[in-house]
Amino acid sequence: MTAPGWLTWTFAAGLSATATLLAATDAAAPPKLQPGSFPALPTPQTPTPGTQATAIGLSNPSFEAGLAGWTKTGVAFDTQPTVDENVIAARVGAVTIGGDYWKDIPYPIGVRGRRWIGTYEKRSSPALGRGLTQGDGPQGTLTSHRFKLPVNAKYLSFLIGGGDDPQHLKVELLQVTKASKGKAGAQGKEFEVLAPIAKVKAMTGHNSEVLRRDWWDIRSLNHKAEYAIRITDTSSRGWGHINVDDFRFETAPPPQQRVDGHPAVLKTTILGKPVYVDYDAPLWGAADLHTHPMSHLSMGGKLMHGAPDVGSLLPKGTQVRGNGCNAAPVRAKSVAEALGDCNATHGGWGTDNTCGDHIRAFAINVAFDSEFEHALPAIPTDGTCPAGMENDAGLCFAKCKPGYHGLGSMCHKDCPPGFRDDGLYCAKPGSYGRGAGYPLGDGGKCRREHPQGCEQDGLLIYPKCKANFHAVGCCVCSPNCPAGMNDIGVSCEKGGSYTRSGGAPPTSNLHGDHPHGGYPALAHWPHWSSKAHQQMYVDWIRRAHDGGLNLLVALAVNNELLGAVVNGDPPMDDKRAGDLQIDEIRAFIRRHDDFMREVKTPAEYRTAIKDGKLAVVVGVELDNIGNLQVGNPGLTASASKVKAEIRRLHAKGVRYIFPLHFADNVFGGVAVKGGLFNLSNRFARTRPLPIGVPFPPGFLYQVETAKDPDIKYRLELLGKDGEWAHGLTFTVAKLLLDLLGQTPFPPAFHATKCPIPTLGCVPQFKLLSSLLSPDSGWDVYATVPGGHVNKRGLTPIGEVAIKEMMRLGMIIDVDHMSDRAVSQTLAIAEEFDYPLMSGHTGFRDKSKKADENQRSAEQLTRLGRLGGIMGVGWAGADARAFLHNYRHGLGHSGRNGGAPAPHFSLGSDINGFEETPKPRPGSRVSYDLKQRGGLKQASFAGKTWDYNRDGVAHIGLYPDIWQDLRNLNMRLSEREEFFTAADAFAVMWDKIESKRGAVR
Repeated sequence: MTAPGWLTWTFAAGLSATATLLAATDAAAPPKLQPGSFPALPTPQTPTPGTQATAIGLSNPSFEAGLAGWTKTGVAFDTQPTVDENVIAARVGAVTIGGDYWKDIPYPIGVRGRRWIGTYEKRSSPALGRGLTQGDGPQGTLTSHRFKLPVNAKYLSFLIGGGDDPQHLKVELLQVTKASKGKAGAQGKEFEVLAPIAKVKAMTGHNSEVLRRDWWDIRSLNHKAEYAIRITDTSSRGWGHINVDDFRFETAPPPQQRVDGHPAVLKTTILGKPVYVDYDAPLWGAADLHTHPMSHLSMGGKLMHGAPDVGSLLPKGTQVRGNGCNAAPVRAKSVAEALGDCNATHGGWGTDNTCGDHIRAFAINVAFDSEFEHALPAIPTDGTCPAGMENDAGLCFAKCKPGYHGLGSMCHKDCPPGFRDDGLYCAKPGSYGRGAGYPLGDGGKCRREHPQGCEQDGLLIYPKCKANFHAVGCCVCSPNCPAGMNDIGVSCEKGGSYTRSGGAPPTSNLHGDHPHGGYPALAHWPHWSSKAHQQMYVDWIRRAHDGGLNLLVALAVNNELLGAVVNGDPPMDDKRAGDLQIDEIRAFIRRHDDFMREVKTPAEYRTAIKDGKLAVVVGVELDNIGNLQVGNPGLTASASKVKAEIRRLHAKGVRYIFPLHFADNVFGGVAVKGGLFNLSNRFARTRPLPIGVPFPPGFLYQVETAKDPDIKYRLELLGKDGEWAHGLTFTVAKLLLDLLGQTPFPPAFHATKCPIPTLGCVPQFKLLSSLLSPDSGWDVYATVPGGHVNKRGLTPIGEVAIKEMMRLGMIIDVDHMSDRAVSQTLAIAEEFDYPLMSGHTGFRDKSKKADENQRSAEQLTRLGRLGGIMGVGWAGADARAFLHNYRHGLGHSGRNGGAPAPHFSLGSDINGFEETPKPRPGSRVSYDLKQRGGLKQASFAGKTWDYNRDGVAHIGLYPDIWQDLRNLNMRLSEREEFFTAADAFAVMWDKIESKRGAVR
């Protein structure tokens, strides 16, 4: 039976709303749907009026077949359905501090499949540019063909977003009802109407593009009746559009359903209103996969200075108090305490700094943080004053500002050339006379003889004074005084003199040092080149989050050797130091729950980001997990003890874990990388060994030739190229140390052991001296050809540990593992299809001196197949170098015949004793919000940072380097990869949860 198409008619009686007339049809029924199921979708097509039979269930519920099964009126739906994600981040205000590095990146609103209804959009084909829109103007309706409710359907759910306007923007479930009044149509057929259902409320949007999952309870409805769904957009005001997708018949309300072991929906808030969103709705935002917010509590609390907030625990001996310091750990009560003067932590001992330590200062300033741009020369020439000062009469005074010079404690203005400097005055050079003058009648003669002109004075005419001179009386020309000085005749009174600081005798600064002043000026730190000052203060983290950072992996870190070298305080062992940081990280997050949230499950993680929070995953990066190798030089452990320790960490909230770090442990061997790591291995494996006792042989790295030709790194002979830090050799370091050992150090006095108190009597000095003594183990390295890698892989107990971590669903990072251990861990993961992380490293085929800690092409492919993620490091690079490196990662698939690759994110290692990116020559990041790409400038207390000058001085400058990357033409696809890292992490974590139960 043929019937006319859909008509709109205002029903005047019996039904109190606008109703849609429906003609009965008898065409073949579309495929039936079970609750929550989808039909096989045909090629999208435009529906045409015709004969239709009543379907059981809704045809084309997710618009994957275009508008088949739906009929439109007006023009709002002419460009529908929309293809793929079309909303860009600028429309949702994903970043609140300006810039344009983020604006054109697609923002996932939670659509299902590839097609959806969005009446603001104008992208009905993939061929059209993403982000194309038609605006809020068009109006119209979209109504489904009639259907019957499936027998077991109890709920009808759908996705909805857009404007909040219940009258003009809505989704309705309507019932087919016979008209009680009115005349038959032209062919004598009985009219039917689509009438609102009193028990089923029409749904509208919530002034957000993001789709929420809503539903109707249809249990009480007549399953024999016929129904239709109508989507209405009759608004042209702001937010005058509606987003709709994915109608589903359900047997239970969405909050009570679980899919693949996780909830079907998550409860969150949008603009302060509680809503539900689909669990797997994609997330947006950048991630930093490797940070250390509480590292000031590591290494005995004496290496990193500065705490991340008010309320943080401050280690003993780090707070300057007069000429002393705090005698016990305290909580920071103010920003001034959290980011105060670092002299007690980093400075040498003296009567003005009784908590200082010359050995610690030497280790930090000469070795560990030697590239800090504000560091002073370690061993200047005798009599040399510190940077920014000058020697005047044997004392060091601050240098005067430009245009001034020093005289003792005063700075006076410079005199012009030819003037004699008399301190407060500039004595003029000689004046000259301008003759006896000319009678008034001889003015012409005067002008002919004096080209500069003439002037009358009294009854005579005189030549004018030459340039820079002026007449005094009738007959003398006197030099002019410089601008700003007072002319007093034969001299110029300077004015503007000021007192300068200083007056102390010069020192040799043998231990190295740097300016210590902290809050509020923060004149010298935080700084991109310093690895020993806090860069993660909470206000700076907040700015990074405002700029698009939505995931932070916060790691406890420790190294017992560094703790001993800097004369740290307990706890210094990995277990207690790690536990302290874990507890403090979690407390820090709770103190700032207005914008950050700890997450321990994938569901918590997704909810946090949907709630607009910075999701923080807590983890550990420790040499000696559980102190399992203390007193255990053979590196053995029982399976029960290892499992118990891993479970203990999991119970404490640890979800991200490094099985290995700097030193070989019971789990396996570490990546060979540098003399400092080797000494750390030597120290860790011989604990507990009394300080000063010679180290036994056999505890340095055991190396072999790398099979991968891209590995070029070699451990060289001691005294030649053995690296301590940035090229400082062991030989030079020991020479400096021996010289430093002669420095008087009154606290070292002991009547029998140290009657002449010097640094050489201090235990930490003895430890350093013994560590730097030659060892026959170094001689072996020269005999091993090619690049060097650790012989040790995973131990049998290491395999037990990896599997236990997997059973608990922990996120395992393979960085710092030896090449052999990485291969073994990948093989275990592949057995169970369990994703792995490589959170802060680089690429072997990109480095001139690659080591085994960097990822090979084969490893990238294996990580990619598992669904893993790699965090690309940027230590000491600038924006251009990082972009080049990041692009190299993104090109992996193309270079390897389409091989899988991990998702590429950022792994900064900030606060982890690595430099942050330096300023890029020629960068032009703007802080004028009126300009394209202009950012709101980072300011805090008495300091304002300019990325063009300061680089990434702290985490709050992340948005600035991201803008610089955009200015360097970082491609949209590259930025999309970067800002979908938060979602990649969610997908990976979900997979971990789904696979952990199968680990045997």
